[in-house]
Amino acid sequence: MPPFAIAPTHVILHQNNQSGWVEWDVTGDVRTFLSHQANNYGWIIRKDDEGASGQVDYASRENTNPPQLVVELGDPAPPAGNGLTAISDADVRSGSPNQNQGNRMRLQAQNSGNNRVLVQFDRTAMLATVGSGTLQTAKLRLY
Repeated sequence: MPPFAIAPTHVILHQNNQSGWVEWDVTGDVRTFLSHQANNYGWIIRKDDEGASGQVDYASRENTNPPQLVVELGDPAPPAGNGLTAISDADVRSGSPNQNQGNRMRLQAQNSGNNRVLVQFDRTAMLATVGSGTLQTAKLRLY
């Protein structure tokens, strides 16, 4: 399949002027990463209707509220903390190819040039977080 042509694992609806944390359910993805059924390349965030006007900005890992992966476990009790912090993030822009966008304070998804957001978390840290517990849910959170 061509890049970005696969069906999304989770879709959320953004409202104009929405702020705060946004969450996607990525439980199935994390399970396949941990079981070696798929490579952990992270996630691509894009607008569902890229022909519609507007943009969505998220805080990058260089910002106050970096992307998080929040994992909830069954027994034994989960470790304390808000979640894993992204090891890498960037936005890619079809209108600005071959330029580093990985050190910006924000991640931008928009229709102009079909910008997409990329976020990745460390697989070893995922394994350590789950440990001998049972993965119940995993949520990708962007602010």
